[in-house]
Amino acid sequence: MSPARPPPPGGEIDALTGLRGFAALWVLVYHVWVAATPRRIELPLAGWTLDFTPFFSIGWTGVQIFFVLSGFLLAQPYVRWQAGTAARPGVGPYLARRCARVLPGYYLQLILLIVLAWTLDGRQVIAGVGGALGYAGMLFVPEPIGVPLLNQVWWTLPIEFSFYLVLPLLAGLLRGWRVLWLLLLAMGIMAAWRWFAITVLADAPPDARRALGYQLPGALDSFAMGMVAAFLYQRGGVAAWLGARPWRREGLALASASLGLGLLYWVHYDYRAYWSPSAITFLWTALFSVATAALILAAAAGSWPLRRIFANRLALYLGTVSYGIYLWHYPLLGWLAAAVPARPGYALFWLLPACLAATVMAAAASWRWVEQPVIAWVRLALARRG
Repeated sequence: MSPARPPPPGGEIDALTGLRGFAALWVLVYHVWVAATPRRIELPLAGWTLDFTPFFSIGWTGVQIFFVLSGFLLAQPYVRWQAGTAARPGVGPYLARRCARVLPGYYLQLILLIVLAWTLDGRQVIAGVGGALGYAGMLFVPEPIGVPLLNQVWWTLPIEFSFYLVLPLLAGLLRGWRVLWLLLLAMGIMAAWRWFAITVLADAPPDARRALGYQLPGALDSFAMGMVAAFLYQRGGVAAWLGARPWRREGLALASASLGLGLLYWVHYDYRAYWSPSAITFLWTALFSVATAALILAAAAGSWPLRRIFANRLALYLGTVSYGIYLWHYPLLGWLAAAVPARPGYALFWLLPACLAATVMAAAASWRWVEQPVIAWVRLALARRG
């Protein structure tokens, strides 16, 4: 196995594109498992029973991968700025690129869902100017403040966009030993916010505590872990250290996978304690973010197995259209489950491939005809402005 050189600072890292596609598919698998009626997924082998249920029941953690990836990828220009090797990213161009990446696919889906609701049910889903502004601004914070979700996966969109707004303010900590303050600040804010959420909503259902507790202050640990990984990759010497010896990056990838696997089984068996005053509420996402950040660093350094898994042509394409996969799988799953007659056997085995096929087609169309043209137009406009 020959050593692999990491991409140059600021270069495209193919394996991370594939990892983004994996995260979107993992969320899809979770929702299909729920729609098919949750059950244990076990395999008897040589007198043992292997429990694969966490790979289905904990698929929502693909969202955590998205958060850490966002922190890693978006922080890199700011790391270079703090190191004095690049100019400070302009806030206007930065926000324009972020809006171009997120809003076109979302607005396309919003319009289609509104039209379909009116056409099929005669239902008006947006009430008044306030509702229109709420949907335009992705105001999906917990009700009664926000607007109702037309698509259940939309709850993460304002969390992600909130991080876009906060990142330039945190960028000053991406320098030297200041990154430790960034990490401590993020962990402290996350813990304080989650304690506030579970205290204020102590008598509410777990979903209500989750909805409040996951808003940006409560998810800052994941984004910050990605930012710290970006610093280590760009300025901490980690890329060169991992790239010098293949066993180092492969060992890091293995350690990351092992930690992530252990964490999956922890939350699988202790999920009832989540969003209560317990250790799992305050430690699980932070530890999973550590595992994800380590995996990202190993992939960025050129890990051979991770390249094989996440940088092949199929994985790269799925990563390219991953936002559409994330947005479209949930409504398509609902329509498939309602429209297709019940079939003998466990529904997961026909619903999963059907949902996957329909979702990839919808995501491909969204990317080809809406998302990609808008992104290209914004890039061209910014390039012309210099």
